[in-house]
Amino acid sequence: MDYREYQTAAGRTANRQLSQREALANWSIGVGGETGKLQRMIGEIGSPSAPAAMEGLPSKIGDIGWYSAMLCLDAGVDFEPLVRQGLEAAAAERRSLSELIIDLGGASGEILEIIKHHLFHRTELWPALLAQNVEKLVAALAGLCAALGFSFDSALERNLQDLAERYPHGFRPLTGSLIAPGA
Repeated sequence: MDYREYQTAAGRTANRQLSQREALANWSIGVGGETGKLQRMIGEIGSPSAPAAMEGLPSKIGDIGWYSAMLCLDAGVDFEPLVRQGLEAAAAERRSLSELIIDLGGASGEILEIIKHHLFHRTELWPALLAQNVEKLVAALAGLCAALGFSFDSALERNLQDLAERYPHGFRPLTGSLIAPGA
């Protein structure tokens, strides 16, 4: 897969009306939130809800890939080599499912910390540290994919299919309120 092409295709569904600060916050919170959901889904393996959780794993991993690609785009970090290096790292070292979950949480948390420091402590963005942690995130995701019987590329392909269904005309801002009247 050409990961720059993926990033461009995925970007058609990103809200480009956000300021850079808002976008960095949105993408990093997305990485963290989707990582938490993925960890919960993996925790359901072996439970009665396992078939549904297993079916949703490629989509969830694709969602994290999407947020990572958008984060790199707005942070000025080249996504393509990070994915390639992450895939190489995952292939070179087979890790247990629990180690991969820990790695995933660690990389996601570090990404959130980097963006938090930039946005709220007014530090520089630290693109090299961000890139290092996106690479670790991809390595953990690729390792999880391999352990679960599919590829990281297939998760990104699934993500593009899901996005095309949800956003056939690209990103459109929501209108109205998401909060029910009287809530």
